[in-house]
Amino acid sequence: MRTVMIKRLFFAFLCTVSIAQAQQPIILWDIHDVLLQPYDQFITLLKFPHKRDIFSRISWPMLKNVGSLLSQHIAREVSSEEYIHMAIANGNPHLAELIVAVANAQRPMGGMRNLVQELHALGIEQHIGSNIGKSSFYRLLDKQKYPQIAAIFKYMDIDKSIVSEFENGTVIKKPDAQFFERYLTKNDINLSQSNIIFIDDRWDNVRVARSMGFDGILFKNPNQLRTELRKRGLAVAVPPFKYSTQRDRHLLRDLTRFYKPVAAS
Repeated sequence: MRTVMIKRLFFAFLCTVSIAQAQQPIILWDIHDVLLQPYDQFITLLKFPHKRDIFSRISWPMLKNVGSLLSQHIAREVSSEEYIHMAIANGNPHLAELIVAVANAQRPMGGMRNLVQELHALGIEQHIGSNIGKSSFYRLLDKQKYPQIAAIFKYMDIDKSIVSEFENGTVIKKPDAQFFERYLTKNDINLSQSNIIFIDDRWDNVRVARSMGFDGILFKNPNQLRTELRKRGLAVAVPPFKYSTQRDRHLLRDLTRFYKPVAAS
């Protein structure tokens, strides 16, 4: 009798664990200005060795294409993949290389590596859903060239992640609903049965994701994000520091390098 009861209790425990795991959300991360932030982009531009080759291949049609993409960037996010595609189409491969180098001049956003680690320790599956171009993204996966970024990406399921890419001559990217549909189809996810928390710093992307059934969080800074995740029952720690936005924090830090208060006389 005791043996039967032990078996039943053990079976009930396994069922409870399975249900808990099934109800665990999946985190779908944006990359730029969420996981990563720009770093040394201007220096990367200055040090690029093939600038002369780029200028020697500049044409009027290419300049018009660049101007068109820049003007579009005012109203919506333009993927690096669009610039790369434009450079290659205009016979300027060195410009394409420069675009990849500048786009990948990034470093981890302060506080985000610890948060990603904590989520991993809680058993939360994490994917990437970014407008970074496919060309730039797969370069970022180079652990030797980008060791700090690799320290974050190692917690991501890259095979289940999705980035912007060209399809039938058009780039599929956020906030287009097709981008999110590609992600769901790729991973055979039914949003009526799965909870996907999508984290992005652009409201349009979050708005479309929510309209499709994702649980969208508009990212402002790691502290705010931790609060939002705790509201959803995820046991992440709350950091002691406070600041308005992550960008403000880094701006203030950079300004103090050049500005020194004058001591009172």
